[in-house]
Amino acid sequence: MKSRMSLVLLAMFVAFGQGQVLIVRDDRLAATAPAARFAVDNQVATAERWLRRCRLPYRRVNASALTPEEIRNALCLLPANTPDPSSLAILQNAQRLVVWAWNGRTDEWRQALKAMTNGKWRLITEPFPPDRSDGERAAQLAAWLLEGAQLSPRFQRLLRERWSAWVSELRRKRQAWLREIAQKPFADEARRQQALTLLRPDLASVNLSLTPDGTVWLQRLRILLSEHERIHRTLAISLEPREGEIRGIWLHTYAPTNWEEVMQTLEALRREKGLSLLLVEQNARAALSIVDRVYVLERGRVVFEGDAKAAQEDQDVMEFYLGKEEVGFRQSKRYRRRKRWV
Repeated sequence: MKSRMSLVLLAMFVAFGQGQVLIVRDDRLAATAPAARFAVDNQVATAERWLRRCRLPYRRVNASALTPEEIRNALCLLPANTPDPSSLAILQNAQRLVVWAWNGRTDEWRQALKAMTNGKWRLITEPFPPDRSDGERAAQLAAWLLEGAQLSPRFQRLLRERWSAWVSELRRKRQAWLREIAQKPFADEARRQQALTLLRPDLASVNLSLTPDGTVWLQRLRILLSEHERIHRTLAISLEPREGEIRGIWLHTYAPTNWEEVMQTLEALRREKGLSLLLVEQNARAALSIVDRVYVLERGRVVFEGDAKAAQEDQDVMEFYLGKEEVGFRQSKRYRRRKRWV
């Protein structure tokens, strides 16, 4: 019985990498300095956010722990890595290799990838333009991974399962919001009609039948991302504060790139309609320009409370949460001075 169980676990392990995107984290580079670790983990977190947006199954693995079995036919993403020969020797067996090389190592990567014989790599030498939304960036990352790839049966089944649930979620939201917007009175009738015009068309049909062609799955993903944006944009348009009612606007859904315009809109709502706003935001520098009170939460604890001016004058808040504009990243005190509240 014991040997039979071991055989089953081994088979699951060998097939594991074939059903997911692998994010290869350069743990050797991360161990060299705190600044390097921050850069590596920040890029890995960015990649994970975009993969979640696309509902793509993924797993993170350290470069030093790579094995030929999990790499074989996998779709691999290297978001902040050095061209290490030992890792590249294993990555030869990947189905697809996407390398972000805008960290000053572009020439090194070009030279290293010349030695790879499979030709299934993508070298990305420039970061995304700042005016592109998270949805557009997620779609581009998916294109690098999926276009022209041959997907394993397990990967196909995972995509069908995840995307079927995604379609069901969008259909449920559309029906609920259509019913609510149509029934409740609105002071701004033009706003309601605009929202209804967006919501009335049914979801675009997406065929999720199994196929190994990654390009076909990419075309399906683009439809789903477009429908996701349409449905959620309707919610933002339809939000109209009514007396005694608190509404939240999930701006992250649309990944706004013009934060100045967003903050001006929130300030206008407060000033013209006399609303009290509770803003939960990670872009603290932008938020400080319009708020009266500031609460900084870390790990569920309130570590700072005060008005906006006090927050801007607090050394800890400025260094640990906003950063110092007048010094470079490596010169920041972020890694030389501990937080007093930890």
